[in-house]
Amino acid sequence: MTIVLFANDLMFQSRIAATVRSSGGELIVVRSLETLHSRLADRKPAMVVFDLSFAGLELEQTAASMREHFPDARQIAYGPHVDVERLQHAKAIGIDEVLTRGQFDREMASFLS
Repeated sequence: MTIVLFANDLMFQSRIAATVRSSGGELIVVRSLETLHSRLADRKPAMVVFDLSFAGLELEQTAASMREHFPDARQIAYGPHVDVERLQHAKAIGIDEVLTRGQFDREMASFLS
C-alpha cells in the first residue's frame, strides 16, 4: 500500500515511516503538490495523510487536488489538540478522518496498515 504524507516534522515522520514499513507499505513524504506527481510516478496512493501543523500546507487546495486525482484514496489529517479551529476546518472540507496528534500516534498502526 502506498501512503502519501504531507509533513515536515522529521522525528514524527520517521515513526510513521517505520509503522508503514512494518506493514509492508511504502511511505512517500512530500511537502508540496508540485513535487508529488514526480515522486509518485505511476503509483496510486491508497491513503493521504496531512499533518495540520505543517505551516506550508494549503490544506483545502491540496485535499481537493488529491481527491480529484486519487478519488479512492482515504484522507486522514492530524494536528495539535489545542488547534481546534484547524481540526474543525479539516472536518468541514471533507477529510475522511480527523484526529489529534495524540490520537493518531496511539492508533497509527491500525490506520496505516
